[in-house]
Amino acid sequence: MLARKVVRQRRLGLKHQRPEHHQYVVMMPIIISALMAFGIVRFIGMGTQNKSLYIFGRTALVSGMALKQLGSLRVTRKRLER
Repeated sequence: MLARKVVRQRRLGLKHQRPEHHQYVVMMPIIISALMAFGIVRFIGMGTQNKSLYIFGRTALVSGMALKQLGSLRVTRKRLER
């Protein structure tokens, strides 16, 4: 796709100076670490017989996993060519 766009721009005599790429920060290790921390809180609550800590860890773990799954969904986007 990019090659076709470059060829079309060269044919029209347009010179594109800035690069067309983006650098992204990988957030997956941070998300997995947070989910593991919530899981550890859950097991600490189980071991100490602390019901509120167990419930908090469980709900935080489940909601974090749900948000991780929602964040990984690919939404189709319509690209507008300039």
